[in-house]
Amino acid sequence: MDDIDLPVNLRCILPFAVLLAVSPALANVRLINGTHRCAGIVEVLHDGQWGTICGGKAWKDTSAEVVCKELGCGTDVTTNKHPRESSQPIWLDEVVCDGKESSVMNCGHRPWGNHRPYCERYNAGIVCSNTSGSADARLINGPDRCAGRVEVYRGGQWGPVCDHRWNKTDAEVICQKLGCGYALEVTKSAHGRGTHGCGHGEGAAEVVCSAVRLVNGPNRCAGRVEVFHDGVWGTVCHDFWNMTDAEVVCKELDCGKAIEAPIEARFGEGSDPIWLDDVLCTGKESSLMNCGHSRLGLHNCGHHRDAGAICSELITTMIECKDVMCKLRFLDQLEKTTSVLPERILTNALDYLLDVNQQNLTAHGGAIIQSAELLASRLMQPGLTNKEISTNTTEIQIVSVGPNASLAGHTQLTSSDVLLDIDLLGIAQNNNGLASVVLMSYNNMQDVLHASLFETENDTAKTMLSKVVSVILPKTQNKTLPSPVNITFQHIKPSDLTGELSCVYWNVSYWIEDGCHVSQTDTTYTVCTCVHLSTFALIMQTDTHDQTSKSDPILELLHTILASIGLVFLIVAVVTFALCRFNPRVTNAARLNLCISLLLAHMLFLRTQNFLHLIKPHQVLCKVLSGVLHFLYLCCFVWMSMEAVLLFFSVRKLRQVKPNDRAGPHWGYKLLIGYGVPLVIVGVSAGVMPHGYGSQQCWLKTDSGFIWSFLGPVCLILAGNIILFIAIIVTLHSTLKEARSDVSKVKYTRVLLFKIMAQFVILGCPWILGLFTAKSKVLEFIFIILTSQQGTFIFLVHCLLNDEVRRQYKKWWQEFRPSEKHLSTTATTELNDYVRT
Repeated sequence: MDDIDLPVNLRCILPFAVLLAVSPALANVRLINGTHRCAGIVEVLHDGQWGTICGGKAWKDTSAEVVCKELGCGTDVTTNKHPRESSQPIWLDEVVCDGKESSVMNCGHRPWGNHRPYCERYNAGIVCSNTSGSADARLINGPDRCAGRVEVYRGGQWGPVCDHRWNKTDAEVICQKLGCGYALEVTKSAHGRGTHGCGHGEGAAEVVCSAVRLVNGPNRCAGRVEVFHDGVWGTVCHDFWNMTDAEVVCKELDCGKAIEAPIEARFGEGSDPIWLDDVLCTGKESSLMNCGHSRLGLHNCGHHRDAGAICSELITTMIECKDVMCKLRFLDQLEKTTSVLPERILTNALDYLLDVNQQNLTAHGGAIIQSAELLASRLMQPGLTNKEISTNTTEIQIVSVGPNASLAGHTQLTSSDVLLDIDLLGIAQNNNGLASVVLMSYNNMQDVLHASLFETENDTAKTMLSKVVSVILPKTQNKTLPSPVNITFQHIKPSDLTGELSCVYWNVSYWIEDGCHVSQTDTTYTVCTCVHLSTFALIMQTDTHDQTSKSDPILELLHTILASIGLVFLIVAVVTFALCRFNPRVTNAARLNLCISLLLAHMLFLRTQNFLHLIKPHQVLCKVLSGVLHFLYLCCFVWMSMEAVLLFFSVRKLRQVKPNDRAGPHWGYKLLIGYGVPLVIVGVSAGVMPHGYGSQQCWLKTDSGFIWSFLGPVCLILAGNIILFIAIIVTLHSTLKEARSDVSKVKYTRVLLFKIMAQFVILGCPWILGLFTAKSKVLEFIFIILTSQQGTFIFLVHCLLNDEVRRQYKKWWQEFRPSEKHLSTTATTELNDYVRT
């Protein structure tokens, strides 16, 4: 980097040059007691006090030109001297300028306050004659020439400007006319009230101008540094730029303390002149222009090296924002800063962002949550291991582990209503031994991201049962969870859980369940298990039609009684078929397994519904039971389908002269089909949508069409069975029509007709009525009778009306009663063999 380019006379007077570069609170300049603002006695501000310049022979035109140029009064100048009439200090003597300096403070001079005795007689004065276009205005009684009470020169005298309708636009005009940049602060004072034409209710206007600004940032307290010179804003080169320089800028702009000094055009490249380079501040200066620097406009820099500043009061923009979008734009810029932001700024930003009284907050819910999570992540600071933070809108807990962490097992984080259980050590092992987690509980976001944003296929009423929480892994590269996390939500109010609970997470603009499920619950809390991290909540759904409360107790009682009767006959049938399983005239594999599946399915369903109040709090058990029921009922319908196929082939054999005695495929293949197909359907369903099981009735959930993993195969099977049943009727009718009266088959064929009509129930065809029961009590009544009595019809047709079974019953009875004689048996016809098989 090149050396700082100092004026020629400063190179010659090295002690004064060093003093200039490091002197705190270097002078500001003003002209007083003149006929206009560009004429009068020269005064400079040093050490908080105004003082004069010696008016001896050393006061040259070149020095006066620098003052005129600095005050924006041109360069055409006349020097003069004024007799001293006050006791003000004489700050400068033997001022030597070459005319190229931007300020008289950059000229060579004696040390501050060191002057010759001659200086006690005269003060230096000037008249800048090139004042065309400049207003006769000045600022007095302020800390420097760019701040104070506004006065204008009229009629040969100076007077205040009344504050009536005085605003920032007027102040901007004054600041620019005085070459002081832009208006930083507009105030009013009591001075002048009732005088100089001001009314009794009016005061004098005041303004604080600044020749420094921050642009292209989230607000006026963060951005690219620009200074105002020669009527144009220009940038500052980042050579030697550091926190001390940024501190002076923040102090000058009344923006608090500096929290970062960005370099390399962090806030974009400027397009105007580069006014300052090699800036050297001590931190005590009142303005950046008072710091040491190269001559204005002289630099060896490009705009890709523009300096910036970020001040602590940047959060004031969020206070000033009137809508959510304004705040989100501010936070978007804030997130581009890489430094550690003070905790106060981050917590204040969270509170202003999450103010629930804002309009359109729900519409921007996703962006708000994302910004809140980013702000919470910034609270994670180096060396922090455990910290709890409470704001007006959130509760935050941060936990970090390092390579030498002594923790064992899972890590637990808590807030007043939430407990998080997470394997933080496992995450750290995947991230070089380092990991952090942030749990953030929102106090009122459940009223913003309300439960109605949880979209389901069913028309249900939804209630938010917990607070909204976010779980974040800040500064973690590999966010893969070694094991699911458990989030325990305390219910906002105790609930009897009359509806279905859903663990949900926020997905841009709505709640969804993917990857989360309820693992445990009671009236006061619910445990959600999730395989990913996000923003979570607990929602309860209740049926808007309240079907549970409208259920008919008579139908419920009828269903219980009839189902119990059906179960009794199913048990008898299963025992019969099991004992006669090697007799093909009594049973076959399809019939036996159909009875077993129906028995298990009906028994499990009845027990589940009877003890639903005990099962429902245990979500895992409820899901397992619903999966088993799914499998068993599918098995029932698959075996019904095979029974229909076997019956169809049996009827077709009636027309054959020498029918084949084979009863279809080998029993092993039947078992593979009967249980393998349902197992595949259930396995695929559970794999695709594992949380589709476990509704309020411990059955399949209807969300996202999951119920069709049952209804689809069932409807297909029932349609096939109905078609086969019609084909059986047609084939049987044709057989009876062709039969002759002297054929012995005719008698048994008529018996077969009755049995086949009973097969309508056995084959499950009445189950199709279940699609229409919601609209008709009569259909619901018929549906309950027919579906619950499948076991009864199986017993009647295949046991009680089967000659072979009746003889077997008699044989068993005879063995039980050995004193009785065995009844003789006769051979059955070939037709009966087909019917029984």
